Amino acid sequence: MTDGDSICDLQLRDAGGLPPLIKLLSSNNTEVRSNACWAVRVCAGDEPTAIEMCRLGALEILQEINFSSNRRNKFSEAALQRLLDSNLSVKYSLTGHLSPANITVDGFYDPGQVRTGQRVLTLEEFSKQKVNQHRPIIAVNGKPHQPVSAELMDDKQQDGLVSTRSSSVLSRSSGKALSRAKSRARREEEKQKDADDSKAQQEPAPVEKPWMLPHDAEFHELVTEAAKSILPLQTEREQCVALAKLVSDAMGGAVDSAKLHHFLWELHLSELKVELQSNIIPIGKIKKGTFYHRALLFKALADRLGLSCSLVRGAYNRAWNEVRLMEGPPKAPGRYPQTLTYIVDLMHSPGNFLRSDLPAAIQYKSI
Repeated sequence: MTDGDSICDLQLRDAGGLPPLIKLLSSNNTEVRSNACWAVRVCAGDEPTAIEMCRLGALEILQEINFSSNRRNKFSEAALQRLLDSNLSVKYSLTGHLSPANITVDGFYDPGQVRTGQRVLTLEEFSKQKVNQHRPIIAVNGKPHQPVSAELMDDKQQDGLVSTRSSSVLSRSSGKALSRAKSRARREEEKQKDADDSKAQQEPAPVEKPWMLPHDAEFHELVTEAAKSILPLQTEREQCVALAKLVSDAMGGAVDSAKLHHFLWELHLSELKVELQSNIIPIGKIKKGTFYHRALLFKALADRLGLSCSLVRGAYNRAWNEVRLMEGPPKAPGRYPQTLTYIVDLMHSPGNFLRSDLPAAIQYKSI
């Protein structure tokens, strides 16, 4: 998407144009509905706009349209696909699959699998929920905090400074001067109070600061470590092996398949939720992770290193990464080597590649 398109999307959002556009998706007029789908497809190329449209219910409407044999068309299909590709957290939650072309960035989160037609809550909405017994939301955010401006100093601190300075001045004053100063101060306070009361009636209430996902320092350190130790390796196969071992070490190490029930990852996550007083857990804080935690971490790190891999969700807390690797030399001059799809073992023998069509891979994906 061009800068001009992004500016247009921003203007459309600021002008309140998204709710009417989403409403047009439900039109009974085929031409109006098709044009609305095309407009959604164009605007959804901008990620913030796509997220806002999902919040307004565009995703559920498009899913309903595409389930209908009479209302579905190429425009509705294209709009739904673009909306999902610009909101990968929702895409992974609904479809359980991210391709190598789906590059995760800071702010990505895994809320778990939801049913078709069910709205995926935003991170801000999840942050307002009380700590519960449900599956935690795993969030990815390696972006450091911006330094706080001195202008944002706490009001109490400022009052303390003023009070200290005033006390210092008054302590040096004579008794008579102090009395006059107090009288003037009372008059000034009364005037200021009247002015403040009048100003408070005229000024609008202060705008609440938008919620922000906390910085994950541990994940940031993992990204730095991976860049230093993995990028210098010569082949993609070597890089994937090293990354798999890094992910495994970060989340509790190798676990024998026969001893999985002794690997108390659920207790660890429950303790993190209580410690953070939140249902949202930064991925870098997880020190005992199972299949889906490790697969998500592998994908997040691989995307930042430029390694190609997919992320697939299975049943019963299973998830895995698929990579395509070249096998052997070219069979003939001018032809590329054969490539095969492998599942990366992150649990039992970290760094081992399992051919996706063989029993070992099938066993890794199921109980």
